[in-house]
Amino acid sequence: MFKSLLAQSASVISLAVITILLGCLSIAKLPIELTPDIVKPTLVIQTQWPAASPQIIEEVLIEQQERVLQNISGINRIESTAYNGLASIMLTFNSNSDLASLTQMVSTKLGQIESIPLEVSTPQLLSLDGSNEALSWLFLLKNEDKQGDGFNIKHYAENILVPKLEKLNGVSNVAIYGDAFNQLVVDLDLYKLTNNNLSITQVKRALQTNFDISAGTKSISNRDYRIIFESQYDAEDMREMVVDWKGSYPVKLGDVAEVSIQKGKVSSAVFLNGKPGVSLKVMKMPNSNSVETLTQIKEIITEFNAVNLDENGLKLSMSFDPTKYIYDAIDMVSANLLFAIISTILVVYLFIRNSITTALVAICIPISLLSTLSFLYLLNVSLNLISLAGLAISVGLVVDAVIVVLESIRQQDQSMTVVERVIAGADKVKGALFSSTLTTLVVFGPIITMPEVEGQIFRDLAIAISIAVLTSLVISLTLIPVLYNYLSPLIQKDIKEHSSILLKKYQIYFTQFLSDKKVPAMVLAVSFLGALLIFVKSDIEADYLPAVEEDMMKLSYVFDKGTSLEHKKSLVVEPTLQILEKLRLQDDPVVKNYFVMFFENFSVLGIRPTPGVSMQSLEQIIKEQVVIEEKGVSSFVYRNKFLSGQGWSKKVDLNLQAADMKVHQEAADELLTLLKMHFPESKINPKNSVKLTSPVLKIEANRQRMAQLGWDTQSISLLIQGIGEGSFTGDYFDGNKRIPTYLKINDWAQPSQIRNYPVISPTGQRSVIGDLFTISESVGPSEIYRLDGIRASTFEIYPGQNISVNEVVDTINSDIAQQLALNFGEQVNLTYGGVTDKYQQVKERISSVVALAFAIVAIVLFSLLKNVTKLVCVLTTVLFASSGGLLFLEFINIVTIQKLDMLTMVGFIIGFGLVVNNSILAVQNCDETASQLLGVEQLMNNLKNRLKPIIVTTFTSIVGMIPLIFSPGDGSMIYRGLATVIVGSLVFGMIYTLFILPALYVYLVKLTNTVNGLVTVKFMKLRSE
Repeated sequence: MFKSLLAQSASVISLAVITILLGCLSIAKLPIELTPDIVKPTLVIQTQWPAASPQIIEEVLIEQQERVLQNISGINRIESTAYNGLASIMLTFNSNSDLASLTQMVSTKLGQIESIPLEVSTPQLLSLDGSNEALSWLFLLKNEDKQGDGFNIKHYAENILVPKLEKLNGVSNVAIYGDAFNQLVVDLDLYKLTNNNLSITQVKRALQTNFDISAGTKSISNRDYRIIFESQYDAEDMREMVVDWKGSYPVKLGDVAEVSIQKGKVSSAVFLNGKPGVSLKVMKMPNSNSVETLTQIKEIITEFNAVNLDENGLKLSMSFDPTKYIYDAIDMVSANLLFAIISTILVVYLFIRNSITTALVAICIPISLLSTLSFLYLLNVSLNLISLAGLAISVGLVVDAVIVVLESIRQQDQSMTVVERVIAGADKVKGALFSSTLTTLVVFGPIITMPEVEGQIFRDLAIAISIAVLTSLVISLTLIPVLYNYLSPLIQKDIKEHSSILLKKYQIYFTQFLSDKKVPAMVLAVSFLGALLIFVKSDIEADYLPAVEEDMMKLSYVFDKGTSLEHKKSLVVEPTLQILEKLRLQDDPVVKNYFVMFFENFSVLGIRPTPGVSMQSLEQIIKEQVVIEEKGVSSFVYRNKFLSGQGWSKKVDLNLQAADMKVHQEAADELLTLLKMHFPESKINPKNSVKLTSPVLKIEANRQRMAQLGWDTQSISLLIQGIGEGSFTGDYFDGNKRIPTYLKINDWAQPSQIRNYPVISPTGQRSVIGDLFTISESVGPSEIYRLDGIRASTFEIYPGQNISVNEVVDTINSDIAQQLALNFGEQVNLTYGGVTDKYQQVKERISSVVALAFAIVAIVLFSLLKNVTKLVCVLTTVLFASSGGLLFLEFINIVTIQKLDMLTMVGFIIGFGLVVNNSILAVQNCDETASQLLGVEQLMNNLKNRLKPIIVTTFTSIVGMIPLIFSPGDGSMIYRGLATVIVGSLVFGMIYTLFILPALYVYLVKLTNTVNGLVTVKFMKLRSE
């Protein structure tokens, strides 16, 4: 093999050059992201039913929709929420689901529902085949001096901006928040209606005929004419619409009502730097280039402002440019990668002390990394913090095979020719290199195939390292022999003194093993007890994913149910805006910009600091100067986390499920009491609470009187809807788009006004509303939340400083859950959601991956080593390497906070795959069956020959990962725990291979020989008998 390879040296070098060129080309074409694309197939179904209460929506809409959807395969979770006038169902699917076909299936299932009221809109399906996170937030503001009251900024954004943005490659959809869309309102005066002897049903019937009619075409004189009956009134002329005739006198709509186009109910408010407007949430398309898409968005902003800023008084802006954050984070990791390459080369030179040999190692690093980038491009993997971290980790690993080959060639008999030494040296280690590389790849296999979100995150890391290690194997067995053959005249001998000192000291240690029978036993006892002690005493707080925080503080307010938007503005918005404007405009500003978004039950404020102001200082200022403490208002200050998708990493989401409303309310009250009792220093936020706190006007029908006066169900529902937000009568086309039409009844302030309103029944009988039903004030739920078809409520628990998430979960499982079960039995059920639920699931999956990887490696190693003693020696490396990883995590927590997150756990798997390589090379050629002494001597020779590569590769890996551990830049927390565990594993793996493995091997050889001897004696005894 190697002889023919050397004969084709020019071809090998040419392929290396081509690899370099392809890698450089791939760098230019690889998409740049902050984090990997995390696909969480989700389908949101929204159905509008104007003015319907949450109870009615749950009973009539959600229950039916859930029933037809629950049997669709691939659904992980069904979350349904009934709001005022809206039903929302979120379906979460398996990560490998085909969302397009599932969307079609869901649409078909929903179409099978028949008993749906006419006022209910067609369900709108929104596919979220991505991270469900915004690519960017844009804000559109208007100058009131240049735009009159009739200008609707939300309509403008929907008609002009949304189509432009959604046409961009990389944008899936755009959602608009703030202000309200226009609607055509017919405001009925019941007194005038009654004086004209008209019923509200007649008015609605007339409005429903306000449309044009097409009658097809007619051929006349060889020409086809379209037949159109233009009967639709324009909004300005709608007052002239005839509702009924009283003899020869027409009763027009304007005689009984006022007609106008006005804004609908405002359910959200948006402010940017104190100015009102609308916000546009731009969603990312999966597998697209974020940087490229954001560049196109900024071009749209520039073009839009150039035309509209001065002429129309409209300004479009991006609250924050994510590309800067992405480039800063990527530059930081790239700098770490460059540092790793330089430091690795320096470490190699310090140990090898040969410039030409070091140059050979240095050449292989960029070739291996560029080859990896080419494969990443082919596999559609982006350049992100995870994949680049994989490359940085790989730097120290790719030199391993190269150094082994170079050392093997150098150790050959100097009397041989250069070609013979190259062939013999490479041939001697190729089997061991294939074995060690195979075990590394086998370990990464289960990581690459992991499902759900964690698999998508870890996959980029595993792919990058796997490809880098594989390409380094190919380079070490092809390019290195060729280059060594060419450069052999320039390669000088290594400095003997440097190597001999290490070998002499190591040989002294090994000799003690052979001369003192107690030393191996003592070494084994101390090392095993030490490793077990580390496992027992380690107490590192667990977490779901690394907390990669964005460069912005968030302030959220949660309001009591039923609080009006206007009251929220006066209570919180206006004082908050004044404080933030002061902080932004003062002489020494601490706030660069901010936005405020208020919704029905909560609000979100995003605040960015001016350059030079730390996030910690800004957080303290917000808590001391910005947060407003009022009764009925809870506040939370936090930073969003990129990977977890959560606003708060230290949080427990606890779901309480109960089908019976009364039992649910009682259980929720008791659960809240128990949570406050067990966690007095923690914040408890009851979310989706079933507690009846929202004010309700309860209308009870006088059925006998209604029947007597001739009121049917349809007519009475029309009357009640008119009293509320209005009865939907259809859409009106204004020449550009369709806007909804609502029929409302005189504006009123108190229920007492309604009772005296005169009405006429469909049969023409007069009465007042007070004769038909009674109106009283009550309370009810503002929303109803259902989890997998059962009513549920969520309690968000924010643990205090002195308690961890794990302690909260343990207390809930051991005390609180048992107390609820004792009082309510099986009527209630507790489950976890959010990060807590994900952590529990991922922990189980990673445990399965570790067990699978360990089993596969054990099988592969046994097939390669064909010996149980060697297998035990190699696999024991994992125990010591893991204890080293834990110990180093404990050390790093002295300097900074590093939790045992999922990515850190993967570091143990990666370390497992790396540390067994040296053990394999140490025991592979040993033959303990010949004699105890011969087996140990073979082990000694293997370790002597492998001593320098073990030390060099371990130190190069450690030095290469030091920046990943101690870098203070954005995004460094992603791989700090991962790199720490790998470094600890490599250090303890090296110590085990050089000092503990010989002791274990000596002990196992003695044990094997003793057992074999006893078996032989027993066999001979039995045979003689």
